[in-house]
Amino acid sequence: MTVVDAVTVTGLIVVLPGLAVAQARALRGVLIPRLPAYASSAVTLALLGAWCTGVGVWSRGARTLGFVAMAPGMMVGWALVVVVAGIGLMLGFRVLGDALAAKESETLLQLLPRTTGERFGFAALSVIAGLGEEIVFRGYALSALAGVTGVATAGVITSLAFGVLHAYQGALGVVRTAALGGLLAWSFLAAGSIWPVVTAHAVLDLLGGLVLADRLMVTRPAPTRDTGNPGGVS
Repeated sequence: MTVVDAVTVTGLIVVLPGLAVAQARALRGVLIPRLPAYASSAVTLALLGAWCTGVGVWSRGARTLGFVAMAPGMMVGWALVVVVAGIGLMLGFRVLGDALAAKESETLLQLLPRTTGERFGFAALSVIAGLGEEIVFRGYALSALAGVTGVATAGVITSLAFGVLHAYQGALGVVRTAALGGLLAWSFLAAGSIWPVVTAHAVLDLLGGLVLADRLMVTRPAPTRDTGNPGGVS
C-alpha cells in the first residue's frame, strides 16, 4: 500500500465515518432542504469516486478496482441476484425493527423525496451513489485493505465504515446499511467486476426511495417537520 493509499483509506474508514456521526448529531431537529442535500451528496460522491479511481488505477491498476467487462447477460444476472437479496435483507430488518418497536430516524424521513422535482433529484443521486460508493468502498478501499488485512477482514472493515457513513439513518439504518455493504462486498468479490454491484446499488436506492419505502422501512410515524420545494423544481 502506497502512502497515498494509506492516507486515502484512513480517510474513508476513519475520518469520513467520524464526520458522518458528528453531522448526524448536528442534524437532529434541523429542517433539511432536500434538493440541495441531494446535490451536495452527489457532488461529494462524484469527487470521492474520481479521487479513488485515480489513486487506485495509479497504484494498483484498473482491474483491482473491478473495472472488468462482463457479458451483458451475466452482469444483469448478478445484479438481479443482489437486488433480490438486498430487498430480502431490508425486509428482514423491517420485521426485526417492528418487533423491537424501532423507528426510522427523522432525518432519513425528511430526506425522502415527495415532489416530482425531488424524485428526479433523488433518482440522479441514486445513480451517482451507485457508481461513486461502489468505486470508493468496494472497488478501491476493499482492494487496498485486502493486501494488508486479508480479503475477509477488509470486507468487514469497509462494510462497517460504509454503514457508519450513513449515521443520519440512525442506529437501525447503520446496521442495515452495513449488512447491505457486506452483501455488495461479497458480490463484488464473487463476480470479479464492479459493474453488477454498481447496477444493483443504484436499483436498490431507486426502489428504496421511490417505490418501496413504506414496505422496506419499519413502521414509521408521519414526519413532524417538512421542507423542500413545494413546486418540485429541480
